[in-house]
Amino acid sequence: MLRRMTLLRNKKGFTMIEMIAVLIIIAILVVATLPVMIGFINDARNKAVAASARTVYTACQKIATEIIGNGGDANTSGVFPRGRDKLDWGTAIDEYVTDIDIRPASITVRFEDPNEKGKVTSITYEQKDGGKTVFFDPTNGEIKVS
Repeated sequence: MLRRMTLLRNKKGFTMIEMIAVLIIIAILVVATLPVMIGFINDARNKAVAASARTVYTACQKIATEIIGNGGDANTSGVFPRGRDKLDWGTAIDEYVTDIDIRPASITVRFEDPNEKGKVTSITYEQKDGGKTVFFDPTNGEIKVS
């Protein structure tokens, strides 16, 4: 019996204060690393938007080149298939861009140099998720998200 009481008194373990200290240290580490993690997430989102903008630009340029190659016309107002005075970019781009959520009616493609027929100089479009407007200028690689 005496031996059993001695064993009960010699129980080892963590005190409540030690447990609280460990929790406080963990909380400090979480608070210190949170801004870094948020920065990584935002950086990844920006890179995804940039990749999407380049894909949309490439698709628009391909469409414009095909239209010009098939006898269409191009000027600063746009690229027009033969016999038409308007091109619905939202419908035209659907075939080429399937993995990017774009509001079809929101695509604006600019052609500013009449000497370079069919060369896309900038695009603007709206994303479905979040409704952000993306502007891409391929001449200097500028991408603006608003």
